[in-house]
Amino acid sequence: MREGLGVSFGLASVRDAYRDIRSIPLADEIGEASIYLSWCGERYLTNSMLTLQSYLREVGKQIEAEV
Repeated sequence: MREGLGVSFGLASVRDAYRDIRSIPLADEIGEASIYLSWCGERYLTNSMLTLQSYLREVGKQIEAEV
């Protein structure tokens, strides 16, 4: 995203951590949301993919702790 090559949908708590990336609110507070991460179990996971998994798990823990 910082290189101008992507679009992402995310929660406000994640957006707040990256003030240098432009965001546009799509809706007001809507309550609880479930987020899932999935991948093909038969495919090789690169270090970048493993890092993303780890990061998203940590963000999920932080969000749960805030609730």
